[in-house]
Amino acid sequence: MINKKRNKIVMYSLIGLATVSLAGIGFSAWIIDGSVNAEKNVTVNVSNMEDRTTLIEVDNKSDFEISFDYDKDSTNKNPNIVYDESETKDEDLVFKVVYTITSQSALNDGKHKINFAFSNTTKTNYNSLNQVGREYIIHSCITDFSFILPKSGTTIVTEPATLSNIVNTLQYTTDFKTVTLTSTFTFEWGSYFNYKNPCEYGTGSNEANYKERLENFNNEVVSKKDQLNIELTISSSYQQ
Repeated sequence: MINKKRNKIVMYSLIGLATVSLAGIGFSAWIIDGSVNAEKNVTVNVSNMEDRTTLIEVDNKSDFEISFDYDKDSTNKNPNIVYDESETKDEDLVFKVVYTITSQSALNDGKHKINFAFSNTTKTNYNSLNQVGREYIIHSCITDFSFILPKSGTTIVTEPATLSNIVNTLQYTTDFKTVTLTSTFTFEWGSYFNYKNPCEYGTGSNEANYKERLENFNNEVVSKKDQLNIELTISSSYQQ
């Protein structure tokens, strides 16, 4: 059991974890320096040169922030975790790209294809987070996909047809020459922490191995904090 009186885990920001200090059988401190800026850790590139028939523009309503952090809103926090309000960011597992596509002709002719591609570096870095038997973060939203702009309505059919933790919506203007789309990407905590934020893990029968799991998380995930930025490219092509 963790000594609730003597040993406290101080969580400032999971993504910026710097050092772990151990005392007795538990953590005396979980010190996080916040060195990875939780703002703007998603970069979206637009390729307008591939196809001159459309113009793609990213809207400032996009949300390019993610934070694998303490969940301030949790109602089931482990009592051994405290955090510094002035240092920590709140958990934010969702990022969102809002973008418009404009053409001189109608976009709903069933021939305009939109492509989403993550950089190979992004894929490699996120694939390396989880070890055998240690699923820390579900990152199925880091997946390339494409879709043809529909002829009517708001339903988007993607390729591949089934996407995990990616949701796409759209809205045409009345002349169908401009469409505004929103693509939302969601991360989840993995099975290693019972699909919960780590600040909730260890509140029941699993408390005995909480220290070990936090150490593993630090060594195998947080140590890669500088590699967790995301690079995404949106492009269009016209299908003859």
